[in-house]
Amino acid sequence: MRLTCYECLAMGNAVGMIEVVLRSETIAAIQKKMYGGNVSAAFQEDPLYKWLKDKNASDDEFLNAQQNFIYSCAGYCVATYVLGVGDRHNDNILLTPTGHLVHIDFGHILGNVEKFKGFKRETAPFVLTKEFVYVMGGKNSEGFKLFVNLCCDTFLILRKNYHGLVNLFTMMLSTGLPELRRTEDMIYLLNSLVLDMNEVDARAYFEKLINVALEAVMTRVNNAIHIFAHPDVKEDV
Repeated sequence: MRLTCYECLAMGNAVGMIEVVLRSETIAAIQKKMYGGNVSAAFQEDPLYKWLKDKNASDDEFLNAQQNFIYSCAGYCVATYVLGVGDRHNDNILLTPTGHLVHIDFGHILGNVEKFKGFKRETAPFVLTKEFVYVMGGKNSEGFKLFVNLCCDTFLILRKNYHGLVNLFTMMLSTGLPELRRTEDMIYLLNSLVLDMNEVDARAYFEKLINVALEAVMTRVNNAIHIFAHPDVKEDV
């Protein structure tokens, strides 16, 4: 799925090293650059598209970046949903000039999302905004159709191999993760895979999740809040 995996090395209690993803920008940084730090950038459709076009001058380069974007976006949509990764916003998602999306900061998993005064700040099953779909070519494009098929195919593959996921999480029970201490904490993982459904229904289920995510207003509101809190426009890394 063209995902960018970066190395993490534990060196002690609450101490470690994380590999730097070179030549990458946060989605927030790109939005601010394209619209001068204005909060309205979170509600525009074209900032990521413009940024990638600027980084990929030729048609072939852009098409390659677009394909990388579609594949990596699909991979992370499925992964963050199944694993219940929370705190997803424009400061926790990177984009490289080659079109690869990269999620960072996995402090909340298994459906444990950020709350504000008792209300969940994240209502979408995963991050998929209209600006993401704009990069793909729009909702009626072949690129978006490819994205949907990749998501559904990946979801079905994970369902078939759910035992491996459960085994990995079982081995992590003793690692001290605050949101993974008991076997009961893994119920979210099993529920997210809807193992009681057949493949046809499971595919339709994930297609519905894509539409829910795309229409989730709170995703863009959260992005706007982060731009408002950090309006400065930084230079490229």
